Amino acid sequence: NIGKKKKFTIVEGIKLFQIMSTNNTSNLNKTSFWQKIEEQRLIPERTADQMKKFWSEHENYTIE
Repeated sequence: NIGKKKKFTIVEGIKLFQIMSTNNTSNLNKTSFWQKIEEQRLIPERTADQMKKFWSEHENYTIE
C-alpha cells in the first residue's frame, strides 16, 4: 500500500466530525489548527493536509 491513497473510513469521518463540533470553527483554515490535531494523533495515520482536505469536501454533510 505504499504510495496509494487510503480513503477515510466511516469511523475516521465520525471522529473528525466530533473533533470539529467541539472546536472553534474560525480556525479551520489555519494550518496550525490541523497540525495540532495531527500531533495529538486524534486520527492516527492521517496528516494535517489529509484531514483538512477531507473536512473541506465533507463539511456540509451531517454526521447522519
